[in-house]
Amino acid sequence: MPEEQFSDIEDWITCHSIRGQLTFSRMELVANFSHLAEQTVKNNLKRLIKKNKIYPVFKGFYAVIPIGYALMGIVPPEFYIDDLMKHLARPYYVSLLNAAAFYGAAH
Repeated sequence: MPEEQFSDIEDWITCHSIRGQLTFSRMELVANFSHLAEQTVKNNLKRLIKKNKIYPVFKGFYAVIPIGYALMGIVPPEFYIDDLMKHLARPYYVSLLNAAAFYGAAH
């Protein structure tokens, strides 16, 4: 499937999230908007952070904030931790206590 061309970063992020991709890196964004200046990309990211559309998880790595979490302005870590660790090329594990809490079996 050919990559779609977007004129607006917010539209690209919306389309990204509709497809189930709730994270993206700054490098990925710059690659898709190579015609924009670096400062323009920075300004767009800052604007989207202020509008609670995205959350800066780590340097150059962002999570799209689902509508249900927009008022809180933060994304639960289970939405982005796997993608973040792949982005950082770091191994990780989820402890048994955290897994039990996730499934409602912890105290």
